[in-house]
Amino acid sequence: MSVIAWSDDFVTGLAVVDRQHRRLVELINRLGEALSASPRTDDRALKYAYERLRDHTTSHFSDEERLMANAGIDSRHCETHRQAHAQLLDLIESLWRARSVMSNPAEALLDVVSPWFVQHTLAVDKSMALQIKLLRGGESAERSFEIASAAQPSEPKVALGALRQLFQTVSRQNLALEQSVRERTQELERTHIALVEAHHRLDHQDQDREDKIRLRTKKLERANRALSAANHRLMDIARTDGLLRIANRISFDERLEAEWRRARRDGKPLSLLMIDVDHFKRFNDTYGHPAGDRCLQNIAQIVTASTHRPGDFVARYGGEELVVLLPDTDYEGARLCSEQICKRVREMDIAPLTAGSGGCVTVSVGVSSGVPGQSADSTTELLKRADQALYRAKSEGRDRVCCFRAETAETPSLDGAFGARPPDLPRLSLPSTIGKGEPAFST
Repeated sequence: MSVIAWSDDFVTGLAVVDRQHRRLVELINRLGEALSASPRTDDRALKYAYERLRDHTTSHFSDEERLMANAGIDSRHCETHRQAHAQLLDLIESLWRARSVMSNPAEALLDVVSPWFVQHTLAVDKSMALQIKLLRGGESAERSFEIASAAQPSEPKVALGALRQLFQTVSRQNLALEQSVRERTQELERTHIALVEAHHRLDHQDQDREDKIRLRTKKLERANRALSAANHRLMDIARTDGLLRIANRISFDERLEAEWRRARRDGKPLSLLMIDVDHFKRFNDTYGHPAGDRCLQNIAQIVTASTHRPGDFVARYGGEELVVLLPDTDYEGARLCSEQICKRVREMDIAPLTAGSGGCVTVSVGVSSGVPGQSADSTTELLKRADQALYRAKSEGRDRVCCFRAETAETPSLDGAFGARPPDLPRLSLPSTIGKGEPAFST
């Protein structure tokens, strides 16, 4: 069977890459043909087809990564590219190990490899080709990365769609494996009865059969564990922010709806904190994106450490914005938690934005608190109020907390800012690392 049909849409414009892609498609299709013909195919020929695909894929990925390094492509793209390469190698290896217990291993290869190759070639490899072209034209690595990212606005949706398809494929294979295990278990039970009845006549043969049964059962259990682990890995990838290692927007939206329904049912308050890093764009322009990434990671750690209960939930909302859900927490509790976050970020003493500006990186927090169904009618309204409070905290000078409190849906009020640095507090001195390298961060 043909797993992938070559299309001119896959052409990147890089001769070496395109030539290797054609060869990769050819080897994937050969392995698919060998798997679909199994068990008629000799096992040595099947193994030879797999090893040729594995070796070419490994070599091709090494060439691509070396090409990116020599061209000077932005490290963010390189890291994402390397992770995608490792993911495909892991998927092919998992399918190869589990092929003997799959009802249709060729179809599994089609379901897993085909969407990966299409998404990776159309989005990631074409982005790499565009960045190389821009670099050769004199653009910086960072600017080339930004241009390539903007030129492919649908890439996150494509990637997420591919992840969903991979997740669904693994789930289907897992169900098929469970059915195979049940059928095999029934077969083993029947075999065991026959072995007991023939025990006195075929004692040495019975022992040999039981050994084979145990070995086969262990192989099935290992394959089941491998598929379950892959299932969990895909779920983690789809619901976790890759940079900050906290929940992402998708996970937050699901959790918000669940906590809203629970609070409405129990008549308990629900509070939402919306946190934004002050002047973060200027920080990135001053110190560069790697320093900005570390700054966000440190702040995410502080926010996480400031939430103590198992039900509290921290997520990345987008860009430099974080959100915190505080179930069964009223206005006063949410305000105290927000002031603690502002204070801890300030005490972390991350480098100032510009030489001579004094101060350090700070955050502004907008708080929305109320009882679902009584003081807020929907999750959209809860988010809107937190955003309004955040806007007010920003407009009143930043580095502060502003709370939107509502006792009932008809009587909301936007309270003033809290937790701002007192005006007579001495500003922090400029770290000595400015001008000599990257700023120092507390951990």
